[in-house]
Amino acid sequence: MISFLGVYKYYDSTPVLQNISFKIEKGELIFITGPSGAGKTTLLRLIFGSERPDEGEIRVGDFELSKIRQSEIPYLRRFVTFVFQDFRLRQDLTVYENVALPLFILGQKEKDIKQKVYDTLKNIGLRHRADSLVRTLSGGEQQRVAIARAVITNPRIILADEPTGNLDPDTSKEVMTLFRNVNAMGCTVVIATHNPELFQNTPYRVILLKEGKILQ
Repeated sequence: MISFLGVYKYYDSTPVLQNISFKIEKGELIFITGPSGAGKTTLLRLIFGSERPDEGEIRVGDFELSKIRQSEIPYLRRFVTFVFQDFRLRQDLTVYENVALPLFILGQKEKDIKQKVYDTLKNIGLRHRADSLVRTLSGGEQQRVAIARAVITNPRIILADEPTGNLDPDTSKEVMTLFRNVNAMGCTVVIATHNPELFQNTPYRVILLKEGKILQ
């Protein structure tokens, strides 16, 4: 599903990732952890195609990301979605409009969009907030909307960058339950976090980064 082989990434000649090699199988839920500056976000951006490796090979499904053409990126984004730490929601739109946006971009029929969005909001416990402006929601509710927007297109891979970084412990547990539920439906989930409480005493695989290298 995802494979890195001897990947290096530099910013202004400074190595951010060094000789990174690993594989993530279809349907895995996996954590990438390490201190700030370890390279976690850069690694996710490479999987998402928003960065290119300077050396090495990255494969995501059938895409070879070191050779991918710019015209192919939109097709990759149908396959891989991203949940950002700062949510990246349109604050001037409603919950419904934010979640529906990817489906409108894909050109789906409004009738189908309406059903999918309401079903998805019901699954995350926010059906009653469908017509609320996003800016009126709590941080935990906005994170759930961001997850709903990511899953609405039925992607094969979801990437999440510090998805609980700004949330209290109880809300963090709720968000992680959502990710586990998505994973249980067959979606591969890759979560970058500096918080070991998210993966301690769980069966999930963990990749530990430090100074751009895999330690464990």
